[in-house]
Amino acid sequence: MATLKQIAEQCNVSITTVSRVLNNDQSLSVSSDTRGEILKVAEQLGYTKKLNNSQENLHIGVVLWYDAKKEIEDPYFMEIRHGIERQSKEQGIYIMTVYRENGKFNLNHLSHIDGLIAIGKFTNEEIKSFEKKTRSIVFVDSSPVPHQYDSVVIDFREAVRLVLEYIIKAGYEKIGYLGAYEKIDDVVLYGERREKFFRDYLEKRDLYIPSYVHIGEFSSLSGYQLMQDEIKKGLLADVYFCASDSIAMGAIKALHEANILIPDQVAIIGFNDIAQARYIHPSLTTLKIETTAMGEEALRSLIERIKTNKKIAVKKILPTTLIKRQSA
Repeated sequence: MATLKQIAEQCNVSITTVSRVLNNDQSLSVSSDTRGEILKVAEQLGYTKKLNNSQENLHIGVVLWYDAKKEIEDPYFMEIRHGIERQSKEQGIYIMTVYRENGKFNLNHLSHIDGLIAIGKFTNEEIKSFEKKTRSIVFVDSSPVPHQYDSVVIDFREAVRLVLEYIIKAGYEKIGYLGAYEKIDDVVLYGERREKFFRDYLEKRDLYIPSYVHIGEFSSLSGYQLMQDEIKKGLLADVYFCASDSIAMGAIKALHEANILIPDQVAIIGFNDIAQARYIHPSLTTLKIETTAMGEEALRSLIERIKTNKKIAVKKILPTTLIKRQSA
């Protein structure tokens, strides 16, 4: 069976243009010759529109608040994106992805999209720019306009509670934290939510020690540097809860280089359970975030909003699970 992509390639136009012509979209600014050519090629190739339960004709924009390099350094958002893309491929949905470049988004090629999934955190001005493209928007990992737009998030407070409950039951007394501020370039966009919940939980139990809390960036390099600094000072905690697996892996590297045994001398716990977490040495105890499912649920929410013109915003909160391995 012919596809929109095959027709678009033969006519040298975009898939979006093909879709709109075949759906008789009279608002599309295209010449009669191009419109006729698309219809002719579709007939020659034997293109048949799928049943109404197919999502083939949908064109979705995906905006990531990270640039491509940062996404590799901290693959949490990459795995969310993969969830969206996998589900889209199965349903024949066309995806257009935009990364942040030099602190900004180039949304020019997101023309005629049916909806948008925004992964990460965004300023009010950025959200307004998204609204100029479509009013069907779903946010993942944040819920900036909960009364208006659907979102898919996790419960950070509950996630931190799971980790700290495990740490305390294991008998660790000196509890440290390696975290990171969420930034756009050098501007702090969000406070350090995990650290706030970490502090609140431990203060109530008289276990919070400020000198064991260190904030850097979401990267392995930052985790490595933060741990190196503490090793040099000789003020190591018994266990460190890290705001991401990337930070945890950097910290483990620094401990290995200093010949400090994990977990016998210092234990490490991560956050996310990225693919590499089970293969490093020692394998990483971490909080599993269902990142792929977050992407899939975001796409389901967006399809429902587009197809039914749903007005009530829904926030989906996905559960987290502590994965116990060798590092703690």
